[in-house]
Amino acid sequence: SGVAIASIDAAIGAIPDQQARELAHSDWNFEANISRDSDLITGLAPALGLTDTDLDDLFILGATL
Repeated sequence: SGVAIASIDAAIGAIPDQQARELAHSDWNFEANISRDSDLITGLAPALGLTDTDLDDLFILGATL
């Protein structure tokens, strides 16, 4: 399973600091690769209800694509 893009967009949109929000939006939309331990991923995970295990599973799945 995965996470809906709309949920990710909403979590990014809810970041209170404008500069951090714009950076997260840019990273999410324009980075070719995002690492498991990036600030973006570790910052959004709680807002998306994802545990460390969930993140690991998503990145393991992603590596197979």
